[in-house]
Amino acid sequence: MLLLVTAAIGGAAWVFRHAPGLGRGSVSGAIFGGQASRGEYLAVRAENTLLKKMLGEIAGRVVVLGPAAEAANGALGRLVWDKPTQGGYLFAKDLPESATGYSLWIEDAEGALFFAGQFNVSAAGEIHSGYQSRQPVYQPRTFLLAKGPTAAEVMVRGDLP
Repeated sequence: MLLLVTAAIGGAAWVFRHAPGLGRGSVSGAIFGGQASRGEYLAVRAENTLLKKMLGEIAGRVVVLGPAAEAANGALGRLVWDKPTQGGYLFAKDLPESATGYSLWIEDAEGALFFAGQFNVSAAGEIHSGYQSRQPVYQPRTFLLAKGPTAAEVMVRGDLP
């Protein structure tokens, strides 16, 4: 039994030591049979952040997003806002198609807007992604998901509880 455990640990150590790309933006395919891009890894990590928040394992606040325009056609979403990291996870669904994607904006208590990310919508009309404000937001109030690169055409919005 001890020999079997030693061989397993030694084999795993060899894989991590010799796996190409390990630690350089990809997850080793030696264990999982393929490689995941950095974007895929971050998307899974962001989804885990939302799950942990929902289970009460991490700090942060959940913001419910609702339609803000008639063109939104009932689009909904939610996000986790974590003040110490100035970011979190965004999930939105039933979004209209947009060739220019969507952008997330954070409005503070004084009405200033802070850019928090640019996203592409999936074929199913969904966004699943982590985000992070490019500048510190000290008193966030409202989160706006807008069609395109500016905050001109807001599709869904939600206030921080």
